[in-house]
Amino acid sequence: MNHFEIIKELISMMKKDQKMRKKWAESDFDMKCFDFDTNNHNKKRIKEIISDMKEWPKISEYGKEACEAAWVLVQHLEKDDLDFREKALKMMRDLSENEVDKKLIAKLEDRNMVMQGRPQIYGTSFEINFEKGTTRPHDFLGSLEELNKRRQRMGLDKIESHIKRAEQSLKNLKNN
Repeated sequence: MNHFEIIKELISMMKKDQKMRKKWAESDFDMKCFDFDTNNHNKKRIKEIISDMKEWPKISEYGKEACEAAWVLVQHLEKDDLDFREKALKMMRDLSENEVDKKLIAKLEDRNMVMQGRPQIYGTSFEINFEKGTTRPHDFLGSLEELNKRRQRMGLDKIESHIKRAEQSLKNLKNN
């Protein structure tokens, strides 16, 4: 496949993924509304695409939207794909700073840590209690001050702002 075909496929897969997940969220996460066919197709294809490329897609070659699409698809891989998620994270880290969004590295690293039952580093992954309508960050390393310094290095805002956005997103989801 050439770059254009990869870009087109990554963006198409991400749009289908997001549409499916939005519908699922609007159903109060009723598993009958989860499209396993789309999820399984995306899971298989993103692993094939990244493995064939042998490196993470660079912004300068694939554009920011396609690179973010690849990240979304990897981010949605399940715990049984943790080895591949770790491989993708290493590929992202191996790129120069202008070829990958540092925020995406932080988010994937945190999600991987949480999947392993370990404290996250950047505080980007949240635990949501839909019944109570509450949200809070999963456990993280160190103090709030240390966390905010790490977040700043990765281009993220302070955890306090992130928490407020997460709470507002949950309220918006519950009101729709």
